Amino acid sequence: MNMKQKGFTIVELATVIAVIAILATISAVVYSGVQERGRYSKAQTDMKHLNDAITIYRSKTSAYPGTATAGCQDILATTTTYAAPLNVIVPNYLDKTVAPPNTTGSVYKYCWTANGANYKILRFIPSANGGLPTVEKTNNPYLNTTGAYAGTASVRLSWGYWSDGGQSI
Repeated sequence: MNMKQKGFTIVELATVIAVIAILATISAVVYSGVQERGRYSKAQTDMKHLNDAITIYRSKTSAYPGTATAGCQDILATTTTYAAPLNVIVPNYLDKTVAPPNTTGSVYKYCWTANGANYKILRFIPSANGGLPTVEKTNNPYLNTTGAYAGTASVRLSWGYWSDGGQSI
């Protein structure tokens, strides 16, 4: 009696498994890039809204948010309210606080000169190479390549917005 075997051969199964593994690898790489671009897009939008609110505040008060002495403050991923001097822009000039994407170590930093003459807002993000992800390095016209964050010895790339005299803050 001659019975035909039903099923797949080892070669067929190995081929299907190899194709699935290749597709899974490609998908993981693409997904990682999409996440990075999404975080960058959120940061871009947030920083633009914050910059617009600060600019509107200045047009109404003739000074950027600041105090009698120069300073800087961190805006962390957990920020739900701003401390002075940025507390003056929510809710009058900005609906809600903006904070960096919840990535370990991500921070926005707001710096001002005495009496609100100039300001700078920057985005810092730690990475294995001490700088921004590639998508942020290549797509941002406002890249700042000097300065360290929070007293660290390593120089980290950052980007942001600043007033005409604010770049040197």
